[in-house]
Parts: sequence; structure tokens; C-alpha cells
Amino acid sequence: MEKHLGLNKNGNKVAVIFREIPGEPDRCVAANLDRLPDPYRDVLLTIIRSPEAQSRNDLFEALKNRNFHDGQDILSTLHHGKFMDSYNTSTITMVMAKNQHVGLHLVNKAIHDSVQHIEKVDSLVEPILKGDMSVVHKKDELKSEVVTTESKTEMKMTVKETAEEMLVRAALLEDEARLLKAEAYKLKPSLKPKRVPGANKPVTSDEAAEVLSGVQKKRKAERDKRHLDKKQSQSSSDALMEKVNDKILRDAAGLGEKPKPSQN
Repeated sequence: MEKHLGLNKNGNKVAVIFREIPGEPDRCVAANLDRLPDPYRDVLLTIIRSPEAQSRNDLFEALKNRNFHDGQDILSTLHHGKFMDSYNTSTITMVMAKNQHVGLHLVNKAIHDSVQHIEKVDSLVEPILKGDMSVVHKKDELKSEVVTTESKTEMKMTVKETAEEMLVRAALLEDEARLLKAEAYKLKPSLKPKRVPGANKPVTSDEAAEVLSGVQKKRKAERDKRHLDKKQSQSSSDALMEKVNDKILRDAAGLGEKPKPSQN
């Protein structure tokens, strides 16, 4: 799965900068790649395909304080150059794989459900790492909660949407597994499988617990940072959308027309 790239309802290639607009979760902001000059498009695609951007669920986090080849701030240039538009999330399809596309609204839901599930698991694992085994019985509670939630969701969704959401969640889990392996090997390189036969060192329970503890701490720090970034980005995205709306009103006033909300 290559994150952040998709198609709008006209078939134009877009890069989803903001998956959701604060206060309007059914709206997003995307940059039309077909309207970008080649040098700008090349820089943007390079960043999108970088490990930093692919490890994030929100592209704007990887674009903050980044510049194009001419030194211009990327987000400001995309805004002032009128390369970004607001869309309904159901009109944007994300590229999952070759010939596989799924609506952005389903991707957003899968990400939201995945984050909630990870936070729930972390809340059970952390006490165990500290020696508190009293929460072990909650594993059945977690399983029951997930099954109940998924069952209710499936009743409300069409078969097609359910299948598409399952594909999205599977892709997100694959990304999560890949990132967790990379984090584990970085924390303890000796655990990385060796290609030479017999070179693998058996992993003790203490080593496994140490790695798991390190991964949990790092994920907690990233989660805290994600929450902080979301609060900080809300004010900047609100200001951005206010500028877009002001521009629409000014253009409409200049034409002597009654301004109409932009619908994509």
C-alpha cells in the first residue's frame, strides 16, 4: 500500500494532504498532481514515497517545514498556487495496489479503528510489563469488544464496503508489522535474522520482554506526539481553510455573484 496517493471523481491523480478537516471529518484537502509543474510534482512524490511519509497516516506532518527545489515552503506554495482543493472523502479513492482502489472515507475509518484498537491493547500490555497480572482477564473483554464492534459495523455496511475495509485494515496491519520489526531490530540488532546458517542467536524471554518494553515506550511517545501534532495542526488547518473560503468569497464578489459553497 502506497499511502497518500489517490484519484478524485474526475480521475485526476491527487495527493491527500489532510485526510480530514477539523470539524468536518467527511471532508479532506488534496493537491491535484496533474496541475503541478513537473519539478514540484517530482519533489512532492519523492517525499510521499519516503519512509518518513509512509510511516505516517497524515501527509501534512511529513510536509511541515519542507521546501520545494526552489526554496519555497511546500504547504504555502500548494495553497497560494491554488493547487489544493477540498473534497468529500467519499469522492476520493486511494490506491491500495495495482487495480485496487478504496474510498478515503473507508481508509479514515480503518485508521481510526486501528488507532483505538492499538491504544486499547497498549493499555493492557503496559501493566503486564510492570508486573501487574491482574489485567490478564481483560483480554476476553477486548476480544468481545472488537467482535461486537465489527459485527455491528458489518450489519450497517454493504458487502463491498466490508470487503474494502478489510483490505484497508489488512494493509495497515502489514505496515504496522513492518514498522514494529524495524523498531525491534533497531533497538536490539542481534535479533535481526542472519542469512548465514546457524548464525541466529536464540532469543531469551528476558530479551524479548526488553524489546517489547522498548517498542511499547517508543509507540507511546509517538502516540503522545501524534496527539500534540493534531492539536497544533488544527489551528493551522483552520487558518488554511479560512483563507480558502475568503478567497472564494472575494472571487465571487468580484464577479458580482452570490457566493456558493464549493462542492467537489
